[in-house]
Amino acid sequence: MSNNNDARPVLYIMDTLGLSGRTKGIIDLALHLDPSRYRPIFCSLGEESSELAERLRERSVPIEVLPLSDGLRADGVWKLAGLIRRHKIKVVHPVNPRPLLYAGLAARLTGVRSAVGSLRAFACPSKRFR
Repeated sequence: MSNNNDARPVLYIMDTLGLSGRTKGIIDLALHLDPSRYRPIFCSLGEESSELAERLRERSVPIEVLPLSDGLRADGVWKLAGLIRRHKIKVVHPVNPRPLLYAGLAARLTGVRSAVGSLRAFACPSKRFR
């Protein structure tokens, strides 16, 4: 992956980078963006990893791990906002409910005006948000 300083940094925020079709699809998307226009960066809210994360590392795509326990945590919003500022993120792309919530709040705090969210119907089962 080329390190073009003029490319807009896009932050992909996911629960984990574990092995799943969703993760593979997002990584494929990120790796096929025009590198002269976009520079992907990944943030995982959990520590699970897989060979999919290795694909990112092989292409020199930064991976930030921001482990957060279940539920909404205000400090998580602030930590993600700090990451957005540090990488000068211009576009956030969260995937699934928890990353969508954190990214929306952090993007608002940091003035990021470009956001794309992905949500799968099967991603909303749980007791995690009680």
